[in-house]
Amino acid sequence: KDTLDLVKRLESTGISALGMHARLQADRRTVPARVHTIRPIIDALNIPVLYNGDIFVHEHMALARERTGAKSLMIARGAQWNPSIFRPMSEGGPLPLLDIATEYVETAQRFKNPFFTRRVV
Repeated sequence: KDTLDLVKRLESTGISALGMHARLQADRRTVPARVHTIRPIIDALNIPVLYNGDIFVHEHMALARERTGAKSLMIARGAQWNPSIFRPMSEGGPLPLLDIATEYVETAQRFKNPFFTRRVV
């Protein structure tokens, strides 16, 4: 109820969209995303909602949108662990991490990106 009251107040300020994560701060990577809590909130709003939580492979994207009703998604750890998460299984699925890291370093070198600004997760 508190969350629903908060997001309705946020909506009343004129925001054009809202990002929501399906986990409490105390859960921090120890409890699966509480996906079931998102749909009632989305259904109560008239603005688009972006969902975030436990999306690790391309197929999770469609499932998350279906289960939550979200208009779009935010993807964090899944994309940090392997940015090719956006490559569907019909195109071969995620690439091996060594291939991803190699391409990243080669691209950074090609664009003369200083070493100290590179971050490989």
